[in-house]
Amino acid sequence: MWLMVQFDVPADTKVQCLAYRRLRRELRFLGFEPFQKSVYLRWEEADSSAETTLEQLVDWLPSEGTVAVLKLSDRTLEAAVVYENGVPGKAPEPPAEYILC
Repeated sequence: MWLMVQFDVPADTKVQCLAYRRLRRELRFLGFEPFQKSVYLRWEEADSSAETTLEQLVDWLPSEGTVAVLKLSDRTLEAAVVYENGVPGKAPEPPAEYILC
């Protein structure tokens, strides 16, 4: 399963910029990888580990703006068509160490 975090956080004032950078830093600390500037992905083995990650993330959410966390199955993300520079590509795949043969 994938956790996708999307956010739209204001960064107009110094305090807002600090909160924005702090959120991005915490996402990276929790193992999320940037997919776009305000979209981060993380592979989770199970629902329980996804819930634990979500509980940790809630502590770092800024007081302003919108943050959405989506749980996506492998099949859902596999079906996505991702365009890079106008060229269709592939959606991210689960890390190799989690793929069961």
